[in-house]
Amino acid sequence: MVAAQETFETDMANTPPQIIAGDTLRVASLSTWDLQGGAARAAYRLHRGLLQLGQDATLHVRIRHSDDPSTRAVLPIEASAQLETLDDLARVQAYYIDHNRTDLSNTIFTLPYPAVDLSSVAAITSADILHLHWVARWQSPVTLSKLVEAHRKPVFWTLHDMWAFTGGCHFSAGCEGYREYCRNCPQLQDDPYQLPAMLLQDKIDFLDGKNFVVVAPSRWLADCARASTFFAHSRIEVIPYALDTAIFAPVAKPEAKLALGLEAHSQVILFGAHNCTERRKGFSEMIAALRLFLKQPQFHERIKNQTLRLWCFGYIGSLDLADLPVVHLGEIRSDEELRRIYAAADLFCLPSLEDNLPNTLLEAMACATAVIAFAAGGTLDVLQDRVHGRLVPVGDVQALARTIGECLQDPQLAEYGRQGRRLIEAHYAGTTEAARYLELYRDVLLDQPRSVLQTATAARDAAIQAAVETTSGPTFAAMAKQVQSACLRLEVQDLRSQLEKTRQQLHETWQELEATRKDYWDSQGLLWQTRGELDRSHYARQALQQQIAGMESSKFWQLRNSWFELKNKLGIDTDMSPGIEEQKKEP
Repeated sequence: MVAAQETFETDMANTPPQIIAGDTLRVASLSTWDLQGGAARAAYRLHRGLLQLGQDATLHVRIRHSDDPSTRAVLPIEASAQLETLDDLARVQAYYIDHNRTDLSNTIFTLPYPAVDLSSVAAITSADILHLHWVARWQSPVTLSKLVEAHRKPVFWTLHDMWAFTGGCHFSAGCEGYREYCRNCPQLQDDPYQLPAMLLQDKIDFLDGKNFVVVAPSRWLADCARASTFFAHSRIEVIPYALDTAIFAPVAKPEAKLALGLEAHSQVILFGAHNCTERRKGFSEMIAALRLFLKQPQFHERIKNQTLRLWCFGYIGSLDLADLPVVHLGEIRSDEELRRIYAAADLFCLPSLEDNLPNTLLEAMACATAVIAFAAGGTLDVLQDRVHGRLVPVGDVQALARTIGECLQDPQLAEYGRQGRRLIEAHYAGTTEAARYLELYRDVLLDQPRSVLQTATAARDAAIQAAVETTSGPTFAAMAKQVQSACLRLEVQDLRSQLEKTRQQLHETWQELEATRKDYWDSQGLLWQTRGELDRSHYARQALQQQIAGMESSKFWQLRNSWFELKNKLGIDTDMSPGIEEQKKEP
């Protein structure tokens, strides 16, 4: 059985698929989202590929972002929002997991409860193919068990990360606890109840023995799944992602640069991801490498004269780019805009420390852009060193900085990009992925009963009946009250801490108010004092004016004025006193 699996995997991953003639298959795919994030986009691309091959495919999601009529939201928005707000379980997610993480990883770690029971949705259960994608925050061991039993046929599950076979982490950050029972989780600071072990045991209790056909987009993720306790006895295949090579297509580099306002012969280094703040994406290492790279005088000078540009896209949060001449392009919302950016870049840097098969890798290569990457995860399935770009030892910042410089000066840089485009066209283009899945579906279904197309189509169009399911697995349920009580205590402590903080802020505000009030009354006192002085000055001025008026109306003042008038008529200098006159007459 193992040998057969390996042979099938090799055929699926490395050889062009053969389109097998046969009846149209009705494929019901499940994904938490249809467009948000790499996993959702990959699921949607496969769904569209199946439609292009003439299959009756529907993508059922919890939250719908597209306006594609073949994509359907199973729950109303209000019911979907309820999943995030059920107090007891939301409290466990917040206080036992989210507020309890170590520095090892900040990639999401999700509790599988609550979930949505889809076992009564005929459009899903009566399909020929039930295909799971990224279903965290939507499905649990309980609801999946019900769904598999209602479907009564093999269930295909594409892994976009590790959540399906772990106790909650989506990437293990090097931990191999999933090989056994996820005890002593290194991603949680404090784990007194061994929560990940309980959650993994629930998956095993409810889903062990279920007929899953597991597909991983990369050999790395397939190997992790094979080594896991949960999927140890499942059929596991490798089918890489594909993409639309008409959208992600090369444009002559000078033309692409001019279209974006750059000089035709400048060079652009590009890096980015949907969320650049995830530690496993390696952007801290990327930034450190750029700082080393820019210490080289020739590249620092080229940055100054703008013949070399650094571009970044995606959510960057609090990443420290302040001292780097990086142009942040923001979060890119469309494939067309991404294509223009990739096409203008000369080198795409992919610093992921742990990853499945990054969409950005395939997208950059499809646009004939050379790639430099850490030799991690699914990147090794695609990128060959000095053929499509360069591979660097994982986490080696100095090697990354050095190799960036080498690439910019490498006369083969453009050829790396062209070779990458050829590889994508041959193995990762268009409906290639969908055709491989179609082969797998039919291989598995050879001995499986088919449901009736007309009946199922009618059922698909009937009203969808789904409900929020709060029941948890027995292992978690046995400890749920204790875990929830512990989380409630943590929440109370947190609320007390927040209350104390609020009281302290209120006290400080009161002190500031008192100080302001004192300053106000002090200023009022100064104001009254100044006003009193002004009033006294005013009264003194009035008294002086009265004195002057009295003097001017006196007989003395009238005689004085008459005397000065007479002296003027007689030509006598009115400024000289008689004493002075006499002094001037002396020899």
